[in-house]
Amino acid sequence: MPHPSRIIVGVSGSARGLPALRWAADQARAYRAELCPVHAWFPPFAAWGGYQFPSENQCREWEDAARRRLSDTLELAFGRCPPGLRMRPVVAEGTAGKILEIGRASCRERV
Repeated sequence: MPHPSRIIVGVSGSARGLPALRWAADQARAYRAELCPVHAWFPPFAAWGGYQFPSENQCREWEDAARRRLSDTLELAFGRCPPGLRMRPVVAEGTAGKILEIGRASCRERV
């Protein structure tokens, strides 16, 4: 089996997910692969109340908050990017399962 060039890992921002993130980083280092931590976000259902669509500014705020969650989680897991680890964090709008499936299918790598 060929070595993966990218390891994709879902990041929820919870403390319970830190061991999985660290394990994925270990795998990426072992295979000399790029670590791609992915944080999916989805507009809160309350924003859709009354059939109104959230504004572009509101969506930007949610995306910025998701970026901060991912950044904070990476900081908590590693402090700074560990030596020998190539990392490309990704924040994407959608449900976690859908985003990870799209990522896996598009690059055919380990998730």
